[in-house]
Amino acid sequence: SQLQVLESAKVSPAEEVEELERRREQLDTEIAQLEAEGYRVEELEHHIDKLHEYNDIKDIGQSLLGRIGKREKEISVQALSSIQCM
Repeated sequence: SQLQVLESAKVSPAEEVEELERRREQLDTEIAQLEAEGYRVEELEHHIDKLHEYNDIKDIGQSLLGRIGKREKEISVQALSSIQCM
């Protein structure tokens, strides 16, 4: 992010303030454009909340699939071990 760049570049506080003010102006312009296109802040916040919820559910699903995969691998190893012992 731009803040990380600012921190790593060791800029002066005044330069950092200027950059943050430019970034705020840029964001204000983007917000105005979205509002001009008919988007409402409440609607965008709702979409953002839904995206967070989706990502949480997706993360849980991926975790479960990882656990299933690990378990399947353990079962396969056990099956191969029992076959080799015969």
